Amino acid sequence: MKTRKLLVRKPIAIEAFKLERVWSKEGGIVEPFEGIYALRQGDVVEVTSSRANQLLATSPETFALKGKEELWEFLDACCEEDEGEVELSRLWEEYRSWAEDRREPPMSKEVLEKELSGLFEVVESEKGPSLRGLRLREEGEANSPT
Repeated sequence: MKTRKLLVRKPIAIEAFKLERVWSKEGGIVEPFEGIYALRQGDVVEVTSSRANQLLATSPETFALKGKEELWEFLDACCEEDEGEVELSRLWEEYRSWAEDRREPPMSKEVLEKELSGLFEVVESEKGPSLRGLRLREEGEANSPT
């Protein structure tokens, strides 16, 4: 998982090839018109992590990282985008272990859930709240190249 979600702070027009996906502030997916996205304040864009770094460095007044960088590092290291679901409680256990391995204090379970619910769809499963579109990597499974 080598993408980042950025929050649009002010309106801007941007070429479609620079973005992976765009969601309107109302939550629907936005399609480009003639190869250009007309982004509005509050829209969310998904871009590669390298493009995110570029946009955040060159246009901090226009884009802000959605979610904490620490969370994106965990997702890069331990998760993959997927059609399935992962239980929030299981994800938190993995996150806590990951943070402890790095000798960093983990976010509380409540903060982690709030951060993740702003990035992924939360659904109810038989075992409790889950995130749709994400899965934990299996032990020894390498990061996919982007």
